[in-house]
Amino acid sequence: MAKILLIDDEASIRAALKEILEYESHEVTALDQAEAALKMLNEQSFDLIMSDIKMPRMDGLDFLARVKSLDIETPVVLITGHGSVETAVDALKKGAFDFVEKPFSDNHLVDRIEEALKASAQALQLKLSKKILSAAISELTHRESSVMHLIAQGLTNKEIANQLDISVRTVEVHRA
Repeated sequence: MAKILLIDDEASIRAALKEILEYESHEVTALDQAEAALKMLNEQSFDLIMSDIKMPRMDGLDFLARVKSLDIETPVVLITGHGSVETAVDALKKGAFDFVEKPFSDNHLVDRIEEALKASAQALQLKLSKKILSAAISELTHRESSVMHLIAQGLTNKEIANQLDISVRTVEVHRA
């Protein structure tokens, strides 16, 4: 079950999308204003954000830019009933995961959402892996770090030993 934040100013569209997403076993928070969504993003995390493009006060593209400035990895799917190729290209350039035009089939929308959720999970796993790797690297001694950097450059144990003026056995110990 994924947590999805849905923003659309049209109550009927919001209700229909919420129903579709909840049918797929997702937890949906549906809002009618982008400003309220931004406040919520400061308080909790979501696996996916869906936003209409044409909304009063703050449109979907402005909302997307604000979400990206928060430095969160959550994919954003933009939906619109007034799409154009130019708007779609602009949305994707600004970091939207996808751009879906109304009317859309439920199956197409669900497929795009599942792809976005999969990408979100992969991004989260990559971020976690980087964090674990960074923590492990920070625990290396200065010499182990030097050996690691030379290994990454493709040098053999013997070449590393010569460059650092240590024995091959010492390189092997640090490498381990």
